[in-house]
Amino acid sequence: MAFSDPLITNRDTTINPSDDFFHFANGGWFKNNPIKSTEKSNGIFRTIQDTINNQIKSICEKSANANAAKGSNKQKIGDFYASGMDSTAINKISFNSLKEEFIAITAVSDRNSLLASIGHLHSIGANPAFSFYVSQDDKISSKHA
Repeated sequence: MAFSDPLITNRDTTINPSDDFFHFANGGWFKNNPIKSTEKSNGIFRTIQDTINNQIKSICEKSANANAAKGSNKQKIGDFYASGMDSTAINKISFNSLKEEFIAITAVSDRNSLLASIGHLHSIGANPAFSFYVSQDDKISSKHA
């Protein structure tokens, strides 16, 4: 199987490379892959992300519409997806479920209550003031920091 060389096919030979090498080398790709008006950028990673998102959406929609066995992964996925798509129920609940959290935050009055509030919010998955995560070390890529 033969593939065309993207270094050749993505060139724009109507542009003189000594005038604008970037557009000479990439102009064909830009012409064939315009940025959608709904997007801020375009590229292979955007294409991959869109493909994955569409696949996940399809799985979720099929699971939500399926008559899956109770307790099965398909039923759990479908129920979870459907709960997030039920805008009427979401709007009805609104911020009422967070009312107690807002009251507790508003009640912060000193350093100790601030620390207690931050600790509580971290315990429920919020990240006030700071967050914890593991990432690749900036200087030694084989280590995590």
